[in-house]
Amino acid sequence: MLVFEPGLYVSSDLRAKKRELCEGIMQGNLPKDLFIIYKSEYSGKPEFMRSKDLKQKYFAERTVRVVGITKDYQTALEYLACEAYNRWEG
Repeated sequence: MLVFEPGLYVSSDLRAKKRELCEGIMQGNLPKDLFIIYKSEYSGKPEFMRSKDLKQKYFAERTVRVVGITKDYQTALEYLACEAYNRWEG
């Protein structure tokens, strides 16, 4: 089950399609070329994966708390780096 967190981050190149994208993902239409940023159920920290990986049995059996969607690997890394920096700053 997917749960979109309030304040969902969407990279600038996807913002115009945010609603359409989220609705499509909820209906099971997972674009293969996106990166999903989610909260780890164990650490509570953000991690990311390719959207096609959501079809794996492991994720299908769990609640995945989505905190962001990006179009490329670099943007997903930058999101994680910003989150880590904000945690260190207090």
